[in-house]
Amino acid sequence: MKPLMTHVVAGYPNLEATRSILAIMIQHNVHAIEIQIPFSDPLADGSVLMQANSQALQQQTTRQDVLELLQTTDFQQTEVFLMCYYQSLFYTDAVAFITQAITAGCKGFIIPDLPFDSPDMNTLLKKIPKLKQLIIPVVSPGMSALRLRQLQQTLKPSLIYVTARSGITGTNTDFGDKLSNTIQELRTLFPNAKLAIGFGIKNNRDSNTALKYGDLAVVGSALTEAYTLSPTAFKQLLASL
Repeated sequence: MKPLMTHVVAGYPNLEATRSILAIMIQHNVHAIEIQIPFSDPLADGSVLMQANSQALQQQTTRQDVLELLQTTDFQQTEVFLMCYYQSLFYTDAVAFITQAITAGCKGFIIPDLPFDSPDMNTLLKKIPKLKQLIIPVVSPGMSALRLRQLQQTLKPSLIYVTARSGITGTNTDFGDKLSNTIQELRTLFPNAKLAIGFGIKNNRDSNTALKYGDLAVVGSALTEAYTLSPTAFKQLLASL
């Protein structure tokens, strides 16, 4: 399988297109797919994914639609993760939704606005103990060794999302010493976890560079932007990675 984790915003440009995008990603043998639940204020996302979120919400895409995508898509050997903002779950029954998503086949959750040591995370871990293995923490270069050790004591992830730099998705990435140091710390603290490197990976060159640091290259904004141009451009980019 390709050492890629690809990203799609559920409902962009509509649910029918999302199903087609998922099918193409599976056909291209990607290792994992990250399905984003659309949200009105996606703080970690750049302009491309923000626009995709906005259009998906205009299509009235719901969390139930996302669950149906999980239930009705044959992911075969491809792992599927959900990316969402805790703010979008806060005023609903987050425990019920997460439980339903696990039952539907979700292998993990990326929640950028939910720190691992927050009271809300603590509540979720008490109510759903298996989340210790299913939360995919987001780690940025320069995160202190102390905080990484605290993360190790709280979660037992099989996958860690490492941003190649601080900031938002979609802009250019500069792989540097801070990233190398963070990767070294993570390899020591989490020897059994795969590391997915993301933020700003736009082409085959970026992907190959990311794989020198981690196990998976995460490609999101570039694929979304390519699909906006045309499904053909999307397929060509995916095939080149």
